[in-house]
Amino acid sequence: IMLTSQSRLTTAIFLLLIILSASVVYAPGLSGGFVFDDVSNITSNPLVAMDELSWVELKRAAFSMDSRQISRASFGLNHLAGGYDPYGYKVMNLVIHIINGTLVFVFSWLLIKTLQRHDTSFDNYPAALFAGFVALAWTLHPINLTNVLYVVQRMNSLSGLFVLAGLICYMAGRTAIETKPRHGIIMMLLAPLVFTPLAYFSKENGALLPGLLLVIEATIFQFRTNSAQSRKALWIFFIVVLAIPAILAITYILTHPGRVHAGFNNRFFTLEERLLTEARVALLYVRWILLPIPADLGLFHDDIQLSTGLFTPITTAISIATLASATVLAIVYRARIPIISFGILFFLAGHVMESTFIPLEIAFEHRNYLPSLGILAIIFYYLLLPGTTNRFTTIRKYSAITLIVLLGVVTYNRAQDWSSNIRLFVTESANHPMSPRANYETGKIYGKILERGTNETDRYYKLAQHYFLASTKARDNFTSGLFGLILSSKDAGKA
Repeated sequence: IMLTSQSRLTTAIFLLLIILSASVVYAPGLSGGFVFDDVSNITSNPLVAMDELSWVELKRAAFSMDSRQISRASFGLNHLAGGYDPYGYKVMNLVIHIINGTLVFVFSWLLIKTLQRHDTSFDNYPAALFAGFVALAWTLHPINLTNVLYVVQRMNSLSGLFVLAGLICYMAGRTAIETKPRHGIIMMLLAPLVFTPLAYFSKENGALLPGLLLVIEATIFQFRTNSAQSRKALWIFFIVVLAIPAILAITYILTHPGRVHAGFNNRFFTLEERLLTEARVALLYVRWILLPIPADLGLFHDDIQLSTGLFTPITTAISIATLASATVLAIVYRARIPIISFGILFFLAGHVMESTFIPLEIAFEHRNYLPSLGILAIIFYYLLLPGTTNRFTTIRKYSAITLIVLLGVVTYNRAQDWSSNIRLFVTESANHPMSPRANYETGKIYGKILERGTNETDRYYKLAQHYFLASTKARDNFTSGLFGLILSSKDAGKA
């Protein structure tokens, strides 16, 4: 697919905008410190501290823990370049995010160009404009902020980088397969054979790449081929890279249920409660993508009410019915509304691992890093759809521009909160007063001030006690807050 001179200019402008706008919007947060899991994975993990560039040191960093070797190797390289200064780590996260923004542009452009090859109704649709708006919105969206400023979530953004590269390779190969079979097959195979392992060893959700390929095939390409032989080869491809691994994984889980249940021993919720709650959380994610109100967002979402039954709360049953209906409609009408079907199924497929039975925390914003792309594609597809009048089309384009500006402003303001840990956690606990972790982390900030010594002992003691006490009140079995109360009393000379 060749770019016209106008498309090349549009592409260049949007790629420049992605780089400049992301750099400006995230700049305030680059001065912030390490938080939460950054400590256990980086600053308290001496094996990741590379002191020289050698294979032995790189291997030691990569295997400093049992998984995510590519991400851990990158942390080692960061340490080699600047020690434990969090600024360098966050700058690298921003660079990865900007690269991903450019990959989102290419991927979104390929979505429309592929549809234009098979559906004349897309002939006049502005592919480059769609790609640019989606990429800008995705890059600047506040729901993706933690993938940049929360250092350890480089694992997620690196995995996303390889997944996006795999999706692009598949689409390019799938387009070329009819005219250049050998070239097309090689490009398609890069996704499962090269980019899936790279994504997986950055973070385990990279294993979802083959499933995302199926979403693209079912909604965008719709298994169209020029011959029965090509169609058969396509089915074999998905049987080998998706069906067989999925069957093996499901078989293992069903025959080793204890492995799953054991992970819930240290959680305050059961497997059944998590599965029920995640239906509501999925729609909560959609709301945050559509309407990212700063007070709703945050590093911690452990204040979300658990679903203890199908009708407790009633929104559980409503959420399950909504998700099921959306899935059925997306599958049934994929030929009639391909972009909507793609967006819905891409979003849901992207949450199959982290938002189902695996005993992880209930909710984190970073889980929407790639899934949010599906929702944004639907929004901007309609905002940029050519209308019956030029005036109506212009209004929608300006609406798209306004939306992107608003997303950038919200992210910029959130990045300012991330400029220092004390500002971050005070804001977090104010926005989420019933979050045990947000209150505990705020208490820890004041507790460390007491530990180091201060002329305002009583002031910081009262603040630490306030937040530690709030964390224990938020959840009865949150024992970390109790330890915080004891230690802060000791450091303040009250015990």
